[in-house]
Amino acid sequence: MECQCQVAQGHALWGANPKWRRAMPCGGLSHRIAAPRVLFHPRMPQILTRRFGPMDFDDPAILDFPLGLPGFERARRFGLVERAAAAPLVFLQSLDFPELCFVAAPVELIDREYHLDMTADDLRELGFDENQQPRIGDEVICLALLSSPENGRPTANLLAPVVIERASRRAVQAVRSDSRYSHQHSLTPEARPGEEPLCS
Repeated sequence: MECQCQVAQGHALWGANPKWRRAMPCGGLSHRIAAPRVLFHPRMPQILTRRFGPMDFDDPAILDFPLGLPGFERARRFGLVERAAAAPLVFLQSLDFPELCFVAAPVELIDREYHLDMTADDLRELGFDENQQPRIGDEVICLALLSSPENGRPTANLLAPVVIERASRRAVQAVRSDSRYSHQHSLTPEARPGEEPLCS
């Protein structure tokens, strides 16, 4: 269900594709996540990725997954990587396991009417009232993990999106309890964001 791939070095904003850029009025996702509430700037961590060498991450681009991801529970820190050439795709690069990287895209670019339905446990984990779903874009960033089979079209996991609380940069993979969406939502050629391969 998840997609492991390598990412190129660097941290950039969304690219210039007008069709997708209009859907991201605030520019890159990093600019939509609150700056850390600290009085100093911690040293930027550097990790050595398996294929593309060393990568640096500034603090606002680091996401905290307290529970890890299903199947990767020990991977709890991820860097949000945005590359102009790959926009609107983003990459979640594990800081705990440099060989682990996921490709993702904002759910609203895949399904404009996407309805978030987080469990009470996931809502509490991100500090939200368990009786009210957070607003995508305003309170949370919602990403769908993408998969690119070797002999098939790419798909998006809309059943279990990655939800990032903007202020704290805490995140969970929120597995839905219903079957309204699929974990293999097909991305048609017209809807496929970006031109470069999703995975290598």
